[in-house]
Amino acid sequence: MAKLSGIRLGAASINYVFQHPRFVAELAVVWAAFVALAAAAMCVLTAASQQQNLATVMERMQDGNLQRQYTALTNFIGIFGQLAVAVGWSRLLIWEKFRA
Repeated sequence: MAKLSGIRLGAASINYVFQHPRFVAELAVVWAAFVALAAAAMCVLTAASQQQNLATVMERMQDGNLQRQYTALTNFIGIFGQLAVAVGWSRLLIWEKFRA
């Protein structure tokens, strides 16, 4: 069984992206939808907790008045997403490598 190094795994991951652009595009669309839903959920929760209507909260977000909440949400989603993608991508590449 061949030993995979970090450099080989990185090179295999870059190679896999160019070999499977449709798969990568599907992942990007799903991830973008997840981020959009999380931002919408944050607006709804903020509106409910501050007893404001949703339109006001969305205007506040657009104006930057909810910067701290939005930054916390996007950082959480970003960290969670990067970890999930890294683990899944590594498993996929290792499975592809040793399947053949």
